[in-house]
Amino acid sequence: MDGSYDSNKNFKYLYEKKILPGIKIKKNSITSSKNTNTRNKEVTSQQQYFDRWKKKRKYGHRWMAETAFSSLKRMFGEYTYATKFQNMIKEMILRVSLYNLFRRMT
Repeated sequence: MDGSYDSNKNFKYLYEKKILPGIKIKKNSITSSKNTNTRNKEVTSQQQYFDRWKKKRKYGHRWMAETAFSSLKRMFGEYTYATKFQNMIKEMILRVSLYNLFRRMT
């Protein structure tokens, strides 16, 4: 996530759910007693070893997912024909399976 998600509330939520944060801190961030411990660790880690942090958290890989979604939409359209949620899931699984099959063929 980008810097707009850099808040104590978000870091606290991630800590409670035992999720490793992948939030890029704001440029002017500092460690503070007002911050959560998790956020302070992230501030220190990113300011001192940003390249290492980026590689460890795989930050900046969103473009791969965006490319796949864009390709799926171009190939099959943006909407499902199904109206029931269960059938929408089946339709999307079928679309992704076909997409993967087409990719292997080319």
